[in-house]
Amino acid sequence: MAKTHLRLILILDKCRGKDYGTLLINQAKEIAEKEEFREMILETQSCNSKAVEFYTMDGFKINGIDFSSYTNNDVEKKEVRLEMVYRVDGDFYVREEANVRLIEVQ
Repeated sequence: MAKTHLRLILILDKCRGKDYGTLLINQAKEIAEKEEFREMILETQSCNSKAVEFYTMDGFKINGIDFSSYTNNDVEKKEVRLEMVYRVDGDFYVREEANVRLIEVQ
C-alpha cells in the first residue's frame, strides 16, 4: 500500500472557523481509504501553531522533524519543518516524545 502527500490546503481568512478545513481533510481521508493508501503525509512549520493544532485535532501525528529544511538557522527562526502523518488504518507507532520536542523547538 502506498502513501499520498497533501501538498496544499488553503482556506481563505474569511472562511476560517467554519469547518471547511475539516471538510477538506475528511474528503481527503475518504479518498485515501477508497484508493487504499496506507497514510497521508503533509508538511507544516513549527511556527504555525494553528495548523499543527488543526491537523492534530483531525488525527494527524508528528512523523518527522527537519531542523534545517529551509535554512541552517531554522531552530533560531522557530521555523522548523514538521512532517505530519495520518494513518488510514489508525495504527500509529509515532512516539509521544516527538510532541515534547516540538514544544521545546517552539
